[in-house]
Amino acid sequence: MTDSPRKLIRQAVTALLATPSADDPPQYPTPAGSRVYPNRVLHLPESALPALLVYTLKESNAGEVEIDVPLRSLTLLMEVRSAGDEELDDLLDDTAWAVEQLLIDHPDLGLSVPGLDIQEVTWQEFSLVADESGALIDGRAVCEIEVRYSRRQPAAEFDLAPFERVHSRQLGPSPEEGGAVVEVRAELPQ
Repeated sequence: MTDSPRKLIRQAVTALLATPSADDPPQYPTPAGSRVYPNRVLHLPESALPALLVYTLKESNAGEVEIDVPLRSLTLLMEVRSAGDEELDDLLDDTAWAVEQLLIDHPDLGLSVPGLDIQEVTWQEFSLVADESGALIDGRAVCEIEVRYSRRQPAAEFDLAPFERVHSRQLGPSPEEGGAVVEVRAELPQ
């Protein structure tokens, strides 16, 4: 895996939110339709709204280990941007609800990357966006989710060549006679 797990998860969420159903006519999961972008720095004209921006807020160690692989906790934000009109609150609420339902329906986020295991996806909160002074910004809201995952390094990525020459020496009785191998030595590169 050459891309970071954060990037892969963010792109998977973006794809889920932007993929229409197979219905005739196709239905998008959110009012943003296909206007879902995997980044937070995007200047959108009013004609391109509503839109969803998917980005990483933070990542931390989840404090647990599963079979020697640490679990990570990734917080993603889905920012809803819309033009302000009398239906704004309905649009923001409908979009947040659609995001939550989509995540419930796809607990693995549709990811099939060897070594990347999605453990749990949980909705955290929905909030309106405020500027530096605390005033609400019209037409913007954020849905926050937490993705708990682990990343196992596939065996193919390990270089096992240094361990191919392992030597052991038997001192004393054999294992069949109650003894044990007392010396094992691996020649490692310098």
